[in-house]
Amino acid sequence: MDDNNLEITKEIENLNDIENGEKPVLDFEQEVLNINEDLDMIEETIDGIDKMTDDIKEIKTKKKLKDKIKNKWKSFSKKKKIIIIVVSILFLLILATGLFFIFNNSKKSKSIEKKEDVIFEADNYRYENGKLILLDKSNKELGKYECKNEDEKLCFVAYYEKDEKIDNPKKIDEEGNILNTRSDIINNQYVFIHDSKDENEEKVILFDINSNNTIEEYNAIKYINNNYAIIKDYTGSYGVLEFGDEVKTKIQFNYDNLAMLNDKDKTNLIANESGRNYLIDLNEKILTKAIAMDIVNYNDKFLVAVDDENKYYIYDYKNNLVYDDSFDYIKLFDDYNMFIKDKKMFFNSSDGFKLNEKGFDINNNYKYYQKLYIYDDNNELKETYESFEIEDNTNSISLKINDKEYIINKAEGKLSATTKYINYFDGILYIYDNLDKTNLIGEYKCTNKNVISDNSSSFENCFIASQTPLKQDNDMTQTSSDGIIPILNHRFIFIKDNPNVVSDSNTNIVLYDLQKNKVISKYLNVNTILNTNINEPSFQTESEIHIIAKNNKNKYGIVKINDSDVTPVLAFNYNSIEIISNNYLANNDGYLLIDKSGKELTKKITAKIRGYNSTYLKAVENNMYYIYDYNGNKITKEGYKYIELYDNYFAGIDSSNKLNMYSYKESTTALLNESIQLYADRYYGDGQLAFKINISGDTATIYTLKDGNYTSSVYSLVKNIVENVNTDTQIEGENNE
Repeated sequence: MDDNNLEITKEIENLNDIENGEKPVLDFEQEVLNINEDLDMIEETIDGIDKMTDDIKEIKTKKKLKDKIKNKWKSFSKKKKIIIIVVSILFLLILATGLFFIFNNSKKSKSIEKKEDVIFEADNYRYENGKLILLDKSNKELGKYECKNEDEKLCFVAYYEKDEKIDNPKKIDEEGNILNTRSDIINNQYVFIHDSKDENEEKVILFDINSNNTIEEYNAIKYINNNYAIIKDYTGSYGVLEFGDEVKTKIQFNYDNLAMLNDKDKTNLIANESGRNYLIDLNEKILTKAIAMDIVNYNDKFLVAVDDENKYYIYDYKNNLVYDDSFDYIKLFDDYNMFIKDKKMFFNSSDGFKLNEKGFDINNNYKYYQKLYIYDDNNELKETYESFEIEDNTNSISLKINDKEYIINKAEGKLSATTKYINYFDGILYIYDNLDKTNLIGEYKCTNKNVISDNSSSFENCFIASQTPLKQDNDMTQTSSDGIIPILNHRFIFIKDNPNVVSDSNTNIVLYDLQKNKVISKYLNVNTILNTNINEPSFQTESEIHIIAKNNKNKYGIVKINDSDVTPVLAFNYNSIEIISNNYLANNDGYLLIDKSGKELTKKITAKIRGYNSTYLKAVENNMYYIYDYNGNKITKEGYKYIELYDNYFAGIDSSNKLNMYSYKESTTALLNESIQLYADRYYGDGQLAFKINISGDTATIYTLKDGNYTSSVYSLVKNIVENVNTDTQIEGENNE
């Protein structure tokens, strides 16, 4: 081996040792020199490579590249050639290693990406590599379906056909648009699958998971209830399938539409046939008469229907429209119905009477009033929304709207339904002027709410006031008004508004103006002197109505009501006021007669006035009757058991119950020669009295009652007794008791 070959061999060995991490056997100084020399050679080699590159560019224009490279290579020493070869090998090793890792990572990435592309999870299945993995409600695998169209957008568990009008909960997006709802797997065995080249094609396959077989193909599937599903066949007709050990046709495909409520307790179907809508059961028995509008809900009594403008109506089973009005929404319950109109919610009993008067405000965020499931853009459930919540209790309804809670007392509506012209709800009286209670003329908010239960028969605390009987104690007028005070002139109403425990001192009767919604005054008791004696609400129209009332200071006065206002007649300064014929008898530490205009007709006297004529008064003092003139002067010195006044004469009855006649000017002189013995002691009022006297000029016909019969005698009041005739006769028109 020559020296050059030996040197190359040693150089290669050294390089190999370096590559293998071994140090060549050289002394330190020599090693340093060799390294420096090698570095110089590398630099020289690099310079040569640069020069060679330039030369290559030059060769392109002057000579063939191959010859130039060969010549250049030959010009290198063996040592340079070795270094170039080694550097090139190292470069190729590094490049190969990098490309290996890059390719390997790319392969893994493509593998992962491929798996993500072929796996898609949905509500009750998972699409995986051209298969549908069918899942139960706990995500346990039930079986598989091999897709003919291997694309998750073309092969999936079918959606229900949309039925937007039916009153079922809605699945919507955030803009309020109705979303598709995935159909259920029936009894963990039967499933409806869409498998088509067109994802929008109306086509569903009924697949039996247990047998792994396709049963039939249809056009669409609608809501599934228990073991039944509404199906549309390829002719566009609807029928019902029943699912058990095998699939049977329960209702033939003869209908233009069928629908079912999302309520497992309601198994009847809403059928449409040639524009006629009615209810049928699962045996196809027709349950109602047909109506023209689309039926969207029902219960045992009523049908809820909508027109083309989506306005709601309610019909009974005989096709009778229950309410003439239309509504924005209607919901039916067992014994009442809920209505929404103009963003107000109302309740009526199933029997037709109101359960509330003023509507409850309801501001809905969406156009639907049904329960809503709201999904975001990723088809994730974002919110379950209800514009209202209703809880039905035995005697009440609990209502929640926008975090506001209300209680509706069913008994209030029940009692109101039996009351003419008046409804009462939640502390407010509503007053109508027609029996249908459609024309509201006013309302009154009670200070003391009524406590109404299912057994209540009246409104105890707050209602139209009754007449307070006057303490009538005179010989001319004994009766006064009784019963409920009428609503006066369609405007003024007296309302009792009392606490639970009421007495004479805390009775509260409010005079209220329905037109102005204003309290005019408050009283302890009231009598209108109208003698209606009606124990139910009524109306009375009069040009002028007088009211005797007692204020909260226990003083009596009189007010006058006409069409437009209430004005005083007699100030509230009296201890008592009563009616005495066509005038008033007032007491304020003495008695006086007052006419209807409030004018005092007499001077005040201490004796209790019992009657009057145009000139004189009769009054009682120490249980004896006396006669006074209007100036308060006592005319008779002697007292009588009873006195009856006539124009020019009076009859006096002594303590022995004997009657005689007297003139006012000579009150001590009896006009009859002999007093007439009376056999009864009832002298005034209705019915048979102890005596009756008819005076014509100076002649008096005196009738006396004995054993139920009247005996009459005619007397001259000037010449003493003239004759005694017509014995044992009965007065015409009298009761012979």
